[in-house]
Amino acid sequence: MAGSANAAPTLLAREGGFIMETDYWEIEAFHRLSAVRPAIITDALKELWKIRPELYKMLVINAYLDEKINLTKAAENLGVTRIEFEKELREKGIPVRAPSQEDVIAEVDAITRWQ
Repeated sequence: MAGSANAAPTLLAREGGFIMETDYWEIEAFHRLSAVRPAIITDALKELWKIRPELYKMLVINAYLDEKINLTKAAENLGVTRIEFEKELREKGIPVRAPSQEDVIAEVDAITRWQ
């Protein structure tokens, strides 16, 4: 029985490696807690990102690949320029989407406000 104290955790294949089946309940509980205590979860994640910045980078790249954020937002979240982030993706063989018209307008607006 997965999750019991005496049972060995079941490993599930996942792209890029394996995760333990017992990890799912923790992720689900974390998600439920975020609905009622978002500040606690936000603080915990900020601490995690400090300890494991490579994990945060992986999450941002996945969000970009899943089209949840655009290239500019991903770069902003990582504290680099869009061009630096685009270069890093290309070096890793990760496809780069062309920015949408909305993305270009937002970027020009941001540059204009910054100057």
